[in-house]
Amino acid sequence: MKILSIGQMAKLNSVSEKALRIYHKEGLLIPRYVDEQTGYRYYTIQQSATLDMILQMKEIGLSLNTIKEIIGTRDIDFLKSVMEQHITGLEKKIHTLLRANKTSEQILEQCHLCKNKPEIMKITVEEFPERQKLCFRIHSFSVAQEVDPAITALEAWENNLRKVKQQFLARGLPLTLFRNIGCIVSKQDLLERRVCFGEAFVFLDDNMGVEPDAALPAGRFVCMYCDGMTAPDGSYVEEAAILEMLDYIEEHNLTVNGDYHGEVLAETPAFHYTDREMFVKLQIPVV
Repeated sequence: MKILSIGQMAKLNSVSEKALRIYHKEGLLIPRYVDEQTGYRYYTIQQSATLDMILQMKEIGLSLNTIKEIIGTRDIDFLKSVMEQHITGLEKKIHTLLRANKTSEQILEQCHLCKNKPEIMKITVEEFPERQKLCFRIHSFSVAQEVDPAITALEAWENNLRKVKQQFLARGLPLTLFRNIGCIVSKQDLLERRVCFGEAFVFLDDNMGVEPDAALPAGRFVCMYCDGMTAPDGSYVEEAAILEMLDYIEEHNLTVNGDYHGEVLAETPAFHYTDREMFVKLQIPVV
């Protein structure tokens, strides 16, 4: 039986001598013979089969400890169990990576949107398909009677986002979705021209893999884009914009047909905003 030096074994199998030393140390691939005088390691060509398996198992993501167990156990049922668990783990990682990729694409889209913004503070009427959403409880707040409404509203919203984040964690929702959280004003409050934010939401894409809480029905919406929530005079833009949209609805003989949704399109300080100033699409369903 031909004996191969560690260098020959490494070259023959396209691996490094360092790797073979590690596999020896970890008990995965024991040389057929070790010279006690020199410490030189020697292998046989037949041991390449074990090395092939080690490299394959390592390539699919198994740890050296797990590979050692497989080699030491030499039990097909044990190998089957390891593979089943590994596949389950890979599926979870794939799902996480797909969600991370989707979120990254959305952030990139936000960059393009903020470099090519639609016309700001102009009322439009748009058609939207049904949209799925997650909904969250918040402490209702209104800014109508406040001395400094913009600061009050943004502080109240930031405090409410802490509450939303707690609900995310309690429900086991991925924090990749904890972004662009919008707010809702009920249809009843709109009809009474009262801007009271009573619920938070975030729209879901179809491939997010999270079960939605509700759907915003398809239909026609009176819309307006707001670049930031604070006007130069310190007033709170969203409230004034909603009231202006309600005026438009009345003037054009339309009827409020559901809750107001303030969809956040971008909200990171990387977009030249201070703190959590936002680029928002205001929407009221109408018929």
